[in-house]
Amino acid sequence: MLVSVGIATCRRPTLLPDAVRSALGQQGPVEILVINDDADGSAGPAVAALGDDRVRYLRNPNPGRGKPGAVRNLGWPLTTGPLVHFLDDDDRVPDGFYDAARAALAARPRAGLVFGTILPFGDDPGVVASEQAYFAAARRAALRCRRFGRR
Repeated sequence: MLVSVGIATCRRPTLLPDAVRSALGQQGPVEILVINDDADGSAGPAVAALGDDRVRYLRNPNPGRGKPGAVRNLGWPLTTGPLVHFLDDDDRVPDGFYDAARAALAARPRAGLVFGTILPFGDDPGVVASEQAYFAAARRAALRCRRFGRR
């Protein structure tokens, strides 16, 4: 089952290739759409240098508004897979995640969402630590919500 990955990026062309490679390294078919929110198109050369036809590039026609959700919404309609995963340019997909997501959805056909671990990375240890703490708290909150069942 094809996984369409939308990667929002803005002014971090050195981090972007690691995020893209983490998604491309997953088992099974993957397509990637990089959505650039930088007015100067800094991600374009980084995407071209990857040389992989599974990676497409889209430049936001109204860049720099600082709203990642709006940037992701530009790319979402252009995906073709039945599974969609949003990723940022400073995130990595853990090995085996897409296989686990496919299996989880196959085991629960009525489910519409899989929540997984996000692994932030980058050059600024303070930012990485802050994002790791944020996602750890989100994971704990998601686990607490299990008691509500399918509601």
